[in-house]
Amino acid sequence: MALAEEFQRAGVAAEHVDAGTALGERAQVFERFTKGQTQVLTNCLLAAYGFDLPVMSCVVLARPTKSLVLYLQMLGRGLRIAEEKADCLVLDHSGAVHRHGFAADPRFWTLDGKFAVEPSPITRSTGKSKQINCPECRAVFAGTRTCPECGYVLKPKGRTVATLDGSLVEIGAGQPVEEIDRVVFYAELRGLALEKGYQQGWAAHQFKKRFGEFPPWFWNDDPALEPSLATRRWIKSRQIAWARVQQKSRAS
Repeated sequence: MALAEEFQRAGVAAEHVDAGTALGERAQVFERFTKGQTQVLTNCLLAAYGFDLPVMSCVVLARPTKSLVLYLQMLGRGLRIAEEKADCLVLDHSGAVHRHGFAADPRFWTLDGKFAVEPSPITRSTGKSKQINCPECRAVFAGTRTCPECGYVLKPKGRTVATLDGSLVEIGAGQPVEEIDRVVFYAELRGLALEKGYQQGWAAHQFKKRFGEFPPWFWNDDPALEPSLATRRWIKSRQIAWARVQQKSRAS
């Protein structure tokens, strides 16, 4: 009833029937719906099965069900073939498709009432149907990475790895390992300066504190690097040492 009221507020001709609706009134509602005067009919199990209106082309699943039979019956209300009817739109607000699969999935029934679903090639390893929700139009589909409704192409999932531009250096090609370490250390100092908003020249002075000399100017042409944990710890140790010196100076 609440769902029908929401449709009505949106300007859609909607009516509701359930077991409490008088038989005469119920017949009138069904007649208006059949003629198209009523666009949306909400009900509680009165039209889930046995109701035949071939031109109906939209089914709204507003309730969940664990019953495959009931699920297929509800979908069947909109799967009738009719003249000038191209398709049936199913608006699944209950997530039933993820439990029971699509209406057209192949199912092999046995005489004891059980059934088996033949897995598709992409899900044969798990034996489970894998439906995909399109992030663009919310359509549910399977067996392809391209949405059949809007054409959206799913992007492959994977870990996003943060990368930084840098220069590859061949160790042993005339450049000592110690010098390579200095280049990297200075690049990380410049990266930390950018991160903290320090003034230009801070990185060079920190480099001199460690190695006793300023770095070559052309090293500034290399890209700054994300500071490693070791570099961060070294800077922190220098800051602690400086703070202790200041504390002793004030105490004296």
